[in-house]
Amino acid sequence: MPITRGGAARMRVVNRFGTGQRNWTPSRRGDVVLVSGCISGIGRACALALGRQGFYVFAGVRTAAQAKATKRESIENLTPVYLDVTDERSIRAAAEEIAAYVGEAGLWGLVNNARITVIGLLEVLPIGELRRQLEVNVLGQVAVTQAFLPLIRQREVGRIVNVGSVTGRVSFPFAGPYSSSKSALAALTDSLRVELRPWASRSRSLRRATCGPPYGKITSRACTGS
Repeated sequence: MPITRGGAARMRVVNRFGTGQRNWTPSRRGDVVLVSGCISGIGRACALALGRQGFYVFAGVRTAAQAKATKRESIENLTPVYLDVTDERSIRAAAEEIAAYVGEAGLWGLVNNARITVIGLLEVLPIGELRRQLEVNVLGQVAVTQAFLPLIRQREVGRIVNVGSVTGRVSFPFAGPYSSSKSALAALTDSLRVELRPWASRSRSLRRATCGPPYGKITSRACTGS
């Protein structure tokens, strides 16, 4: 997720599939960014990279153990914040905590990275598993965006980056639940981008290739319907 400068600093995608050169140009030091889903993979790497570039990063975690792991990174401007994207009270509390920190300066950027992966045959996949997939990967992202948009609008140019996937464009057997969630997120991002134009806020979708294990833990229930 490169950062470029052209008047106001902004985040953009290198190309549609999140590949290519990733040349970093630091923005103003101290600008505040929230990254959800920071315990591992892209979320952790993004939070660390932004922190090392001088941004003040709130790293979304869900447990005390994850918060301790984040603090062990020894980056002074990286602070864990409890954020469960499926819990309205958690989202509200995180928004209030960050609002108290940024004040009138507002939030420089939001990176919606939190996600889960459900793999299974659609013929036998429990509907509850599909619902859980969409609750986290789609509705959770919208809920977080809604909660933090007021802070983002306080900036001259706000930024929202939704972390997507190439499987949102090209699906594969067993990946229907995950692919459908990423396809839906891409569509929502396209709509949001147009809706936010009057306020000069930026909305982008970063479609990644794999980073570490391509899919999460596969459960027998999801695969067999048992």
